[in-house]
Amino acid sequence: MARLVIADASPLIGLAKIGGLVWLKQLFGEVWIPQQVLDEVLPGQGFPEESIIQAAFIDAWLRVPDSIPLTPALPDLDEGESACIRFALGQDRVLYRFQEPWWRICSIVANRISFIWINIRQ
Repeated sequence: MARLVIADASPLIGLAKIGGLVWLKQLFGEVWIPQQVLDEVLPGQGFPEESIIQAAFIDAWLRVPDSIPLTPALPDLDEGESACIRFALGQDRVLYRFQEPWWRICSIVANRISFIWINIRQ
C-alpha cells in the first residue's frame, strides 16, 4: 500500500526556515497539502521561506489534491488543519505530519485510518 504524506503549514514553514524542506522530498518523494495550507504558506508577503516552498510546489513534489471532502466539521481547528484531516480521512493509509493541536484531533484520526504521527515544534 502506498504511503501518503499530508503536511500542515507549520511544519512546512519551520523546515523552510532552517533549510530542511528538501528533507521531505528526500524522505517521502511527494507531500500533499490542501489548497488552504498552500494559501497559508504562500501569502504573497515576501517572507524568505515563501520562495523555498514555491519552488517545491513548482518542482511538483509538493502537491495539492483536486478536491477535499467538506465534512466532518472541525470547528476547533483552523481551515488548514481541518482540510488536512478531512483529506486524510478519505485515504487508506496516511503518514501524517502535523504541528498542533494534535491532542484534540488524534482520537478522531486514529479511529478512522492507520497513521504515524510526527509532531514538529517550532
